[in-house]
Amino acid sequence: GKPYCETDFYDVYAPKCAGCDKPIRSDAVNAMGMQWHPEHFACTYCGKNFAGEPFYEFGGKPYCEAHYHQ
Repeated sequence: GKPYCETDFYDVYAPKCAGCDKPIRSDAVNAMGMQWHPEHFACTYCGKNFAGEPFYEFGGKPYCEAHYHQ
């Protein structure tokens, strides 16, 4: 019942990105039980964006194949 500016509305009600902890305002990647901005769903070690490529989970974090096996 309270009015919100757009910024505060998203801060309060929008899901938060697992990569940057900021509100997700548009498209999101749903993986590992979390939501991510598409540009933040990347390897924890090297930052390579998965962009539809396979990823591997270790300790609740995503890794590319090379760094998962490392």
